[in-house]
Amino acid sequence: QKRYTAERKSHRPVTNARVSIYWVEMLPDGSNRTSLVDSRLISIHETGWKSFDVTQAVHYWSKTQQSTPNMHLEVWIEGERPGSYAAEMAKSVRFTTQEQTVNTLGKPELILYTLNLDEYGSRGDCDTNQNKDVCCREQHFIDFRALTWTQYWIIEPAGYQAYRCTGGCKQPSRSYGY
Repeated sequence: QKRYTAERKSHRPVTNARVSIYWVEMLPDGSNRTSLVDSRLISIHETGWKSFDVTQAVHYWSKTQQSTPNMHLEVWIEGERPGSYAAEMAKSVRFTTQEQTVNTLGKPELILYTLNLDEYGSRGDCDTNQNKDVCCREQHFIDFRALTWTQYWIIEPAGYQAYRCTGGCKQPSRSYGY
């Protein structure tokens, strides 16, 4: 036992584990395509809920579920740095549900908050022929190359489509605190 304690003391302290969410698509040839959705360092000494943004993956899945049904999300837990000790410490990250049973113990959980856009008068993307008072989504591209400060901080992507609401859009009356 003294030998184990001496070995353990020689390791740098491990305080975090990397939790990553991947989108996995099973291809017809049996291989798979994996895309990183969200990733962050999580303290191995904290408890509580951690939120990961899987919005884009869910949107992609809802658009393509008919043509490519073999898709799923995977959760990977790794040590914060290379090495067997960090990997061993990462095993202390556990998933739980509010109501634990033998079948749910330790399994990741996805809680999805959605809004019925019809409640807010949304009709989807804006149409130039429609009434200007109708709530709709218009494109709003954020061009990082056009902003001077971003050239030092953002290498890729060159920008992104942020969209914005226009017209007579009602705002949601409740907050989800995430």
